[in-house]
Amino acid sequence: MKLSECKIGTMVITEDLEIGHVIGVQYNVHISQTGGMTNEERFNHTIPTVRFADGERGIHHCNLKVFKG
Repeated sequence: MKLSECKIGTMVITEDLEIGHVIGVQYNVHISQTGGMTNEERFNHTIPTVRFADGERGIHHCNLKVFKG
């Protein structure tokens, strides 16, 4: 899935069949490491934050698919 498809509220599924929904975005590196990055580099480190039944975490958008039930 593309990052542009990760809209808040979109139901998604992982390859491990975990179902959740997108609640925002985050960097896949610690915020302290982004200070010297260009906007393009920060964009390349942006991933969706997904809320699952057991909590929320960042998942790279390439590892998600839209859940169609």
